Amino acid sequence: MKKAASKLILTSFILFTALGFTHHSAYAEADHSIFVTLETIYEDGDKKVETRTENVQSMEDFWAKYTAWQLVNMSKEEVVFRSQVPELSPLTIFSGYSSVSP
Repeated sequence: MKKAASKLILTSFILFTALGFTHHSAYAEADHSIFVTLETIYEDGDKKVETRTENVQSMEDFWAKYTAWQLVNMSKEEVVFRSQVPELSPLTIFSGYSSVSP
């Protein structure tokens, strides 16, 4: 009888421990939402601003995604990146202007 009780206690301990680790790992993989603002500055001074919400699982992957962008501002909820483009803005091109290269 003692042997059966000790097996039951050991089995219960292993089961609860396994469930606890499963719950903890599921919590660790939860996404973190962050607002990302992308500012594109064109050669003619025009600026395009795009805002999106990103679900971040890994900060390494997040930073790798924006390596071509310059970090301007960062807080816990928002990250602002900027990129300068050596071309005219789409609005200027649509208006009929074209760039003149020396």
